Amino acid sequence: MDKWLIIAATVGSLFVASVLIYRYERDYRPSEKLFYGSWQGVSEDMSDGFYWQFRPDHTFSGFVLSPYNGEKLPFLEGRWYAGGPFLYLRVSHELGWPDPTVLRFDVSPHHLTMALPRSRASMWSLERVADSR
Repeated sequence: MDKWLIIAATVGSLFVASVLIYRYERDYRPSEKLFYGSWQGVSEDMSDGFYWQFRPDHTFSGFVLSPYNGEKLPFLEGRWYAGGPFLYLRVSHELGWPDPTVLRFDVSPHHLTMALPRSRASMWSLERVADSR
């Protein structure tokens, strides 16, 4: 009898924990839909703005616009995943970035701040732009 009571309590506890985790993920965690679209930022090293574009299929690109014809000139491409307070970027090895690159982020519907963990030196401030690019 005690064995069945322990099994029932374990199964019930796992069920309750699963429901609580699901509710938190669904209701309280920021949706990754906040990232979808284009974001513009300005770096101290660049006179023109640069852009990050996060797509719903979890691919991303970083690009600048050509001053001559407005064409996108990508400088970074790969896949992304948002989990907790981190944004994980998987980029190609020939660019010299560590794989995966982990960025800490703070996101609102119109503003995104990204930084390398434990570093204030590598920080980007981005504003959402229209998705016409």
